[in-house]
Amino acid sequence: MIQWPEFHQHPGEVDKERVLTKISHRNIAFSQLLLPGEFLSDELIKACRLHGLKSAGVNLVGGFLEDFEFCLGQKDPTVHNKINYRPPQKESAAVMLICANANIGIGEDGELLVHCHGLVSSHKGVPIGGHFVADKIRIYKQPVTAFFTGLVGAGFRQMYDGEVTHSIFKPATL
Repeated sequence: MIQWPEFHQHPGEVDKERVLTKISHRNIAFSQLLLPGEFLSDELIKACRLHGLKSAGVNLVGGFLEDFEFCLGQKDPTVHNKINYRPPQKESAAVMLICANANIGIGEDGELLVHCHGLVSSHKGVPIGGHFVADKIRIYKQPVTAFFTGLVGAGFRQMYDGEVTHSIFKPATL
């Protein structure tokens, strides 16, 4: 069964600049093995700090994850936001990571923050995709390979967005 996409317009005021960009004049590309037993977000942040980065885009491939929690989007019946994340769902057994993409930037509290979406396969072979709750997920059995593009001078900062009416990553000069 094909599920057709729906168009949703957020309730808030649209930014005057529709496309926000910042230029990073220097990027640092590297790969890192993320270690079993560690939290996904901690390993990603540790790798950024090791390279002196405050912001990066990351591709994750291979390996297994345990304590896997994820969220999916849903219509918001309160109409405060058109779309909100559902409460986190947790897989009871380890999952196999197929691929994921993460952005690392500066959170509202000034600390590094991870935002990650991806696709895994459950222990029953069922594909699961969505927003990863990266600070709850542990790397399991073997390292996960992470390919970083570190941004220097520009990157992501969590800021309130009037259109979607909550905080999101936006391009920023760092």
